[in-house]
Amino acid sequence: MSTSRVLVTRKRLLVILIIMSVLIILLMSRVGYWSLFKGEWLQEKAQKQWTRDVEVDAKRGTIFDRNLYVLAQSAAADTVALQPEAIAKAENADQVADELSRILEMPREDVYAKATNTEKKEIWLKRQITPEQSEEIANMKLKGVSLIEDVKRFYLNKDFASQVIGYTTQDGAGQTGIEKRYNSILEGRQGRQVTETAKDGSGVPNGQEMLIDPQDGQSVVLTIDEMAQSILEDACSALYTDHSPDSVQGLVMDVATGEVLVMANIPQFDLNNPPRDDAAALSALSVNAITATPYEPGSIFGLFTAAAAMNENAAGEYACTGSAVIDGEKISCSAAHGTQNMMQAVQSHCSIAEAFQSDALGKDKFYQYL
Repeated sequence: MSTSRVLVTRKRLLVILIIMSVLIILLMSRVGYWSLFKGEWLQEKAQKQWTRDVEVDAKRGTIFDRNLYVLAQSAAADTVALQPEAIAKAENADQVADELSRILEMPREDVYAKATNTEKKEIWLKRQITPEQSEEIANMKLKGVSLIEDVKRFYLNKDFASQVIGYTTQDGAGQTGIEKRYNSILEGRQGRQVTETAKDGSGVPNGQEMLIDPQDGQSVVLTIDEMAQSILEDACSALYTDHSPDSVQGLVMDVATGEVLVMANIPQFDLNNPPRDDAAALSALSVNAITATPYEPGSIFGLFTAAAAMNENAAGEYACTGSAVIDGEKISCSAAHGTQNMMQAVQSHCSIAEAFQSDALGKDKFYQYL
């Protein structure tokens, strides 16, 4: 072989070596890039393809009245989930749409659209369905349809003390009332369930599963008395029906301890089905007017004054001409009631009689009673 041919061969080999070296360097750089800079992202994507990570709701604590009568509690209620790829593989989208729309009372086109949306691995169709619906769906054994354990809040007396107890979101977070005020105590801590799945979202036989148990919430005992609350709510409802005011409130407290025994607000609403579609109406109904709005005693304050006067034997007869001047201040009344005894003065809400009663008590004694 001539020297020139050897040189040419060496040059060709050198070029090939350089090209291969460059390709190897580029390949290693690319592998390094995906490993070092995109490794976590790729791992996350892979895990999403072969695992299902579902939050397991903790059981929310129970709300009791003072006698441990249950006012609010949580119970199991399944959520319906769809795996569109499994449905496409089984070619049963029409059956799924027909059956689930009937059982869940949903528009068929909505169910079909979600059942055929293969861009998503899993879609929650409807949350917290009834036990009867769960049983019917489970018995049908539809491919690509699964039931996920969920928790729903139940209020045993529906609209009982609705503004006091309050309600939660579908995710179990307190929104109003006691549910919101003591949410951190009632809600507990969520758990997690991680299971192996096939690409289409269906389960893997003998696949691995990891469960982190949820920690249930603590219970809350109110000072409310369920029986007394029911009695006052009935009375307030009768007033609301008979006289058509904007609202009626009633409050009963233990004067020795300050404990609230009854707190009634009318109108009420069913806590199991709050009108979530009408935000304005729900907001108005949810307000506990007794605690949320200022209240000036007005005429009812005459009852305190009369009680103090009776207790001090300072009650008598009062002449009301419609106004009176006491210590240089003119006191006006709604009408000229004439001469009245204590009972008549209380019944007519006579401001003149109340002024005379407080004057008879004297400033120091009157303030002691206040």
